Amino acid sequence: MDSFSGDATARARRYLRSRDASILLAPARGLHGDVMQSTRSTFLKVFGRREAFELEWRVYRRLRSAGVLAVSGFAVPSLLDADPTLGVLELSRVQPPFVLDFASVTIDQTPEQRWPDEPGRLQASWARAEEAFSAHPPAHWARVVALYEEFGRRFGVWMLDLHPGNIAFADADRSVPCPTPPRKSMGVR
Repeated sequence: MDSFSGDATARARRYLRSRDASILLAPARGLHGDVMQSTRSTFLKVFGRREAFELEWRVYRRLRSAGVLAVSGFAVPSLLDADPTLGVLELSRVQPPFVLDFASVTIDQTPEQRWPDEPGRLQASWARAEEAFSAHPPAHWARVVALYEEFGRRFGVWMLDLHPGNIAFADADRSVPCPTPPRKSMGVR
């Protein structure tokens, strides 16, 4: 896998300098990159690996071309700008309920189609996702499943990193994006 060269914060500063802006809040570390707020009231996601950047950028462009602002009642950040040489996505701010982080997805094929010889892996991943939401009301898990299915059916995007840091509910009283500590990506169902 090809990595971006240079420190993520330095790349974010370079990106923002060309737009007469700066970093407002220090970076939060995520699995695929750092997330930071800009003085433009936007969020930057600065990736470590090109593959993750390309995948997430592809999903956000697909959602933007379809005019998507929300899916199954969950707000989706809008792609405002990107710099593929720096590995930076600039995204709008959203409030709960929201869904974000599309660096761990399959596109145009279900996880079962992508990994047909690994049903145990997919079942275990789905169980981990369900466990991640076990402290939530049962209705939340049903909404997560509906969200997963609608993304796949409408956009050909199958999310693999389902957890409360990426899917937040309004009653969780969280602001966006606020990544959780890194965790392994998961194939689901």
